Amino acid sequence: MTEDKQRHIAQVYGARSTADLAEGYDGWAPDYDGDMERRGYRLPGLVTCLVARHVRPGDGPLLDAGAGTGLLGAWLRLVGYDAITGIDLSDGMLVLARRTGA
Repeated sequence: MTEDKQRHIAQVYGARSTADLAEGYDGWAPDYDGDMERRGYRLPGLVTCLVARHVRPGDGPLLDAGAGTGLLGAWLRLVGYDAITGIDLSDGMLVLARRTGA
């Protein structure tokens, strides 16, 4: 793990303000998806299952608060949810989410 990546991860988990948190995630954004996949991160798939169980596609817009790179939005789109708005503290994460259309 590079020194830069370690610094960003430490900044995320040790954040004392929303500005620190946003800065940490901005720096981590390029590696976030791969890092989480290697750690066995399965939350987007689980949340998609829960949403599909309780909300029919087309029943209204969904809000993905803390959208990050758009992992959840990508999963939701796969199963037919098109009206999704993602918000996040990290502009760096949202840049990546926009690129995927999530």
